[in-house]
Order: sequence, then C-alpha cells, then structure tokens
Amino acid sequence: MLFQRLTNTNKVSSWKEAEYLDLSNNSLFSSLYLRAFLQQMPNLKRIDLDGNYLTEVVEDLFASNPVLEFLNFLNNRVTAVPEMLFSNNPELEVVWFSGNKLTALPQNLFQENRNLLFVDFSRNFIKKMPRYLFRSNFFLDEVSLTELQELIFLKVHFEANTMERVCRDQFRTNPNLRIVSLVGNGELPELIERAYCSGFKFCYSYGGGPISVLLALLNVYGDSCYQL
Repeated sequence: MLFQRLTNTNKVSSWKEAEYLDLSNNSLFSSLYLRAFLQQMPNLKRIDLDGNYLTEVVEDLFASNPVLEFLNFLNNRVTAVPEMLFSNNPELEVVWFSGNKLTALPQNLFQENRNLLFVDFSRNFIKKMPRYLFRSNFFLDEVSLTELQELIFLKVHFEANTMERVCRDQFRTNPNLRIVSLVGNGELPELIERAYCSGFKFCYSYGGGPISVLLALLNVYGDSCYQL
C-alpha cells in the first residue's frame, strides 16, 4: 500500500490483509493518528515512514503488528524512543532510525526482538549506547543484506552522532556480529571511531578492521559502564 501527500491517516482506508505499508515522503506529524491506522492492519511485515515530520512516537505504536519484520523511520524528527516500542514485535529484524533527533536510547529497547539483524541509528545526537542494548539478541538470525555478494551478517550503525563512550563489553553477547560502525563520533578515542568488519573485504576500504580488534580496543579504551 502506497500513499502520498498525507498530513494524517485518520481518513485513509486500510486493508486488513496488507503486508507492506509505504507512507514515505508525506507530511505525517502525529503518531496518534498513525497508531489507529496501524491497528487495522495486523499482518504488516514492513512499514516505511521515512521522510515525514514525526516528532514523537507513542509507546504502543506497533502493538497491533505482531509479525512486523522491517521498520523504516529514517529522516523524521523523533526526539525519543519509548522503551517498550517493540515489545510486541518478536519477528522484528531491521530497524532504521537514522536522521532523527534522538539523544539517548532505552536499555531494553530490543529486549523482545531476538531475531534482530540490522540497526541503524546514524545521524542523531546520541551520546552513549546503553551497556545492555543488544543483550537479548544472542541468537540472532543471519540474513543476506547486500546485493554485492551472498553473505550474511548483522550490522550496527551509530555513525555521525555525539557519542562520548562505548561500554567495554558492549557486543560480547552478539556472536554473529559482523559489522559495527562508529564513524563520525569525534568524542570517542580515535582508534574506536571507525568501522569494524569481520569477513568482508569491501569493509576494509573504510579504514576499519575485524570485530576482534574492536573488542580488544574496548578492553583498553571502553568505559566499564557499571553505573548504568
């Protein structure tokens, strides 16, 4: 389902059987109207909301979408993400939240999303990553997310934020992690502020190194984060 030139969804007809909803590049500003609309489509697997004017996100925005797998929230104006936003989305795999105005992330944001594969929080104002943000994603499924080659990996993107710290044991519970990018966070130690890859030749062109190098550096430069 594709919609254009919308400021809200209160008069838009829904389709209960829809699996894909594209609301990109509209002028949506209220997640309250949006919530009522999404409640009528329980079978949605993908939702695109990029390029709107959303500033806030209600906690139960996706509570009626239990099979949601892919969420695109790029380039809005969201300032905060509720901790229970994805609590009823056990199939969630991909989350794009880059290009917003987030300053922090809640500790348990992905607690119920064991299938999580890809997260992108680039181009926000996040200062630190919660120590246990990805603690519940130990059994991450693997999926091909590139057309360059048939490879499988989990990506974590936190480029161009204002991060000042990364916890020493941040990624130790994620054995399938292949790519972490902390590029553009000038407050981090220079050796950490880069992209780290494992098993992908093309990643080295960005000046990165394998995940094992990142973990070693975090042992030296990472914050213990015990107070969090």
